[in-house]
Amino acid sequence: MANKNDVQLDEVLEAVNNGFTLMEERFQNMERRFERRFQKLEEKLDDIARRVEKIEKDIVWIKEILEKNASSLKRLDEERIFTLNYVKRLEKEITFIKKHLKIA
Repeated sequence: MANKNDVQLDEVLEAVNNGFTLMEERFQNMERRFERRFQKLEEKLDDIARRVEKIEKDIVWIKEILEKNASSLKRLDEERIFTLNYVKRLEKEITFIKKHLKIA
């Protein structure tokens, strides 16, 4: 009877051992899948980081262009105001000269 119990115990231990081996293989497969997914996620994040860096550089470039254009526009506006004032002054002088010469 001890042999029969020993055989049954051996069978149970072997089944438990096989079960643990199977579970270990499944965990290893899951671990490999997680590692691949994390690697893909890391690659995607790196790609996004590169894109963000490029966008930031483009934003700085655009900002510099806008600042240069704004300063040019400001200078042109100042020149326009100066020219308009100069034209008004010349018109007043022309009117004065016409009155002086009695043309108008």
